[in-house]
Amino acid sequence: KPRRRVRDVKPEQMSTAEADAILEAGTDAASGMKLQGWKLVALQKKENLEAYNEVMRQTGANMPVTNDTPEFMQQLKHKAQAPDAWMLFEAPTYILLTYDRAQGNAMADSALALGNMMLAAHSLGIGSVWHNFPAKLSHLPEPQAYLKRIGVPEGHNVYGTLAVGYPADALPMAPDRKPDIIIKL
Repeated sequence: KPRRRVRDVKPEQMSTAEADAILEAGTDAASGMKLQGWKLVALQKKENLEAYNEVMRQTGANMPVTNDTPEFMQQLKHKAQAPDAWMLFEAPTYILLTYDRAQGNAMADSALALGNMMLAAHSLGIGSVWHNFPAKLSHLPEPQAYLKRIGVPEGHNVYGTLAVGYPADALPMAPDRKPDIIIKL
């Protein structure tokens, strides 16, 4: 079965071996010039998930909004106004992938690592979903202070996050693929 995004997961934590296999798959990704400049942070304890959620909630509530701000970001800002808002996907493991923002390949390398982790999770029967909201705010002072506090090197931004857990239901069916995507010459 092809990998699908899984947003609804069970609250039970995966085993240490499963988490390690998923994280290891991230470190096995190709990277430009073999830099391997990412840091992978697996938040699994309730207090760590709550702390990161609160950073994202406060940052979202205070983020600047202009006419150019995408509608979904405006909706997230509105959601973040509630003091008990949960800004992350509900999952027992939440992985932050950070990379030195000065590196030209940061986004490409991060995408490869996140994709590898998603495929590894799927191969273990574990669901995952890529979450972009934290990456959009990662450069702001509050998320930067949080990253520094947890030991992420200075100059790193979050390039993507994964919510990971055992699927609550059967995996969803893949949507029909768009025609005319592949061009052979």
